[in-house]
Amino acid sequence: MLHKILLPLISSAFIMAGSAMAEIGPFNPETTKDDGRQLAEIVEDFNRPEQDLSILGTMTLLSGERTTDTRQVAIRQKAYGPTDRYVLRFLDSIKRGVTFLTIENEHTDNDQYLYIPALGRARKVAVNDRQNAFEDTDFSYEDLGGRKIDDYLHERRSDALFNGRECYRVEAISKDASARYPRQLSWIDKENFLPLQVRFFGRDGSLERVIVAGEVQKIEGIHIPFRTVAKDLKANHTTIIEARQALVNTGVDSMSFDPDRMGDTWR
Repeated sequence: MLHKILLPLISSAFIMAGSAMAEIGPFNPETTKDDGRQLAEIVEDFNRPEQDLSILGTMTLLSGERTTDTRQVAIRQKAYGPTDRYVLRFLDSIKRGVTFLTIENEHTDNDQYLYIPALGRARKVAVNDRQNAFEDTDFSYEDLGGRKIDDYLHERRSDALFNGRECYRVEAISKDASARYPRQLSWIDKENFLPLQVRFFGRDGSLERVIVAGEVQKIEGIHIPFRTVAKDLKANHTTIIEARQALVNTGVDSMSFDPDRMGDTWR
């Protein structure tokens, strides 16, 4: 999940990504649309685990410089053929037990469900709510797996450095005129194809939100950012996810990815 936020196949995807990567040359104003789409597709698959990915971490929320909440969080990703499922659960704080599930679909919108223990059931997140904030954080539902490549038009922009790393830059324009963030600009690491920075622009063209990834570690061939920061510039509110542990291809069971079992205890 985290690599797709920045915002997560060792074998076939690496071969595919490697061959596609070889075709991406220096910035050329005449091929920006083809390059932009190609880069978006590589980012989608390059750091995808062969089987699954599990992350334990801490989420910290800040209003200005003041910490307002700290939550322990577990994140899981599991491959289902050509698509993935992602689940996030809060393990403590007032959000204890709140669970969020994304089910990728190949040819239709992804399905997203939110389970709140007090309600005792999962509700489906409406497609038109996916750019709204998730559970008081500075991540949107779309950041957490609701976005699809075909929802946007992608164009490559001139390459640039970010935190000393050489990056491709890709601008994504939403096909939905009513989108809360109709324009996004990403800095994509040329080596590991992680988006190291994503800037989100509002309908009036102003910069409203930023997500930055760092402290990248490579585990079992998967590049994982161990620190991800999302900031709402208008609200002066920040959400930080710091991973403590990441495990790849350990055989995560399918139970936690079932919408009808989102309240079950995790093994």
